[in-house]
Amino acid sequence: MNSDHPTLDISYKSIFLRYVSLLVIGAIFATGWLYKALLPATIYPTYFILAQFQKVALSGSIIFMAGSQLEIVPACAAVSAYFLLAILTVSTPLPLKKILKVFFFSSLLLLVANVVRIIILSFLFINGSASFDIVHGVFWYLLSVVFVILAWFFTVAFFKIKNIPFYDDIKHIYGEIRK
Repeated sequence: MNSDHPTLDISYKSIFLRYVSLLVIGAIFATGWLYKALLPATIYPTYFILAQFQKVALSGSIIFMAGSQLEIVPACAAVSAYFLLAILTVSTPLPLKKILKVFFFSSLLLLVANVVRIIILSFLFINGSASFDIVHGVFWYLLSVVFVILAWFFTVAFFKIKNIPFYDDIKHIYGEIRK
């Protein structure tokens, strides 16, 4: 038992299972099939929201809007951001049910932020904004990390998580070794 969190069992078995799960999750993310799942989850909400403001048509991953073609490429699905959320979630000592709730909640936050990002970029693009490339770059290189961090911190606050990814496991193992 971890003395900081008396209701949470941090055992070698739970640590082992969570980190083996991380390896499996990493392998799944590496296969690329998650792009096939996450791309439609990004495209369709974007399309339906844009349709509220403009006349749009959808063909595969291309949204036709205001005489422009907006292609939502696999990178737009932000699979690596979901992987980072999975790492943070699974490396946090929590019961399995809570791990699943936390991951799906934080993933939903990330999906919403990503769709909003694509909508903003879409309007900048169709309006011929000179700042499109700059804004796209800022979203891509800076705000994508900020989105993940904000989603994680909001999720931690929402679920009242007191555990720290990796740290609590290392602290537990170190304490056991010292005994």
